[in-house]
Amino acid sequence: QPLRVPAEEYKQRVTQTRKSMQQDGIDFLIVVQPEDLYYLTGFYTIGDSAPQALVLPHDGEPFLVARLIECDLVPKLSWVSKVWTCPDKASVSEVFMYAITAANVQDGRVGIQLQSISAAHFFHLQKFLRKFETEIVDGSKTVERVRLVKSDFEK
Repeated sequence: QPLRVPAEEYKQRVTQTRKSMQQDGIDFLIVVQPEDLYYLTGFYTIGDSAPQALVLPHDGEPFLVARLIECDLVPKLSWVSKVWTCPDKASVSEVFMYAITAANVQDGRVGIQLQSISAAHFFHLQKFLRKFETEIVDGSKTVERVRLVKSDFEK
């Protein structure tokens, strides 16, 4: 099944988001806002009450953290090939932290969309990231700035 947006467009969106991350001094961005997740990956779900995210390193392969029940949807809706899944009975925060550690992206400045993340998930991440050389900054506007500039595909 083809993606709704051409692969080249997604590539351009990620490139522009990485430039926006650089402007903000962000080494990796945790994208949790549903419209930004859709904009960058094509992935959407009605189950957005549970934390789901795109982790976008400034350099390196992005990955998704999603509910296990969504694992069949990800390859149908998104170009992202690396996905960490979490069964509903497990702690998504623990799966998320494991994925960040495995990807070795926990050091540096992390942008978190503070306007869209639950307080509980934020506190878990904050506690986890304290173990590393990490500074948390608000990444709520990092993707939004990119979305405001329309590409030829979007016009």
